[in-house]
Amino acid sequence: MTRPTLQTVLDQLHAEQLLGETERADAQALYRLPDRSPSWMIQGVMGCGAWIAALFLLLSFGFLFTGLFNSDHPLAVLIILLIGVGLMGVTARLRRTSTALALIQFLLVYQVVGQGWLVVGVGKALMLFDPVPDRLVLGVLAGVLIAMQLVMIPLYADRLFRFLAGLAIVGGLFALLVALALPFTISLGVSVLACATAVIWSGSFSAKTVIALRPIVRPVSYALAVGMLGALVFETILGDPSLFRTGLTDSRTSLVYPIISAVTLTLITLWLVTRWLNEHQHPLFSRLGVAIIALLLVLSVPSAFTPGIMAGVLLLLLGFRNRNAVLSGLAYAFLSGFVIYFYYDLQTTLLVKSLILMVSGLLLLVSRLLIPTLISEETA
Repeated sequence: MTRPTLQTVLDQLHAEQLLGETERADAQALYRLPDRSPSWMIQGVMGCGAWIAALFLLLSFGFLFTGLFNSDHPLAVLIILLIGVGLMGVTARLRRTSTALALIQFLLVYQVVGQGWLVVGVGKALMLFDPVPDRLVLGVLAGVLIAMQLVMIPLYADRLFRFLAGLAIVGGLFALLVALALPFTISLGVSVLACATAVIWSGSFSAKTVIALRPIVRPVSYALAVGMLGALVFETILGDPSLFRTGLTDSRTSLVYPIISAVTLTLITLWLVTRWLNEHQHPLFSRLGVAIIALLLVLSVPSAFTPGIMAGVLLLLLGFRNRNAVLSGLAYAFLSGFVIYFYYDLQTTLLVKSLILMVSGLLLLVSRLLIPTLISEETA
């Protein structure tokens, strides 16, 4: 028995009047949308060579501009800013006309260098006004970084540049939250990032929107997923006194409150599961729906101590939903890491952790045997 092609499935759905002509055309356009970017692995290998070559060239230039960086003269600051803007503009323009992988990666290096020069130039310009609070400097630099990436994302010509720009935006947002130093800002930022990740990966956009914005949305969606996981790692480290001791985590202005992230991630996961149950015409209060919701609530118990566990479950569900091996791989890796951290976390007793893991494991095994039977009964 041969596997049907997408065209065969679309034609059959159209013949059975389950798919309109417009929807069929949109699906065909989305499937046939060309993607001329080389694979991530090849870009990585070529990028290593380009970064090594660029590093030696940068060291040579570094000796020439040492005096410029050490100077606090306004003219030196202006030159740094102009060089940064010039490098960004030239590399972005050359990238749109370049096809050689090595040259593309070489341009990426100097795009990052140009952005670094611009950020340093802004920082030195702020230092001309004395005194300037450190948090103000951090906030302004974070704002400049975010604005710079938002401007450059549409100008970039491939997925790697846009992915890195998305990560830079996430990093800039969290630097801005640290600079604000308001209570629970890091946990609230993680929650917002989790909502954005769920929305963009859950297929909440129309086919026309996906087709029009795919060159930008695809790499940015990966950046959101990776950024969410990175933000959870940052939240975990910042909130664990055995790993990180700083004035940022005092009781007066604590930036992290993991229960906020845990509750948000649990609610998002429950929302997605109930939505998918409705799509497959399984009532929420059927035996299958109740079993799945109960299982997620059980998993939320260890997530209350380590929110990254529920984040791994969320990404795993999204990965299976989108049949995306990269997203599923990220979910498996970070889920394993967060479970290990939960077990070795010194803020919870070993007895409590052992009981939670034992009960969760038993319920997962039981659900593995029970849920397929419930699905077959409801679809029979």
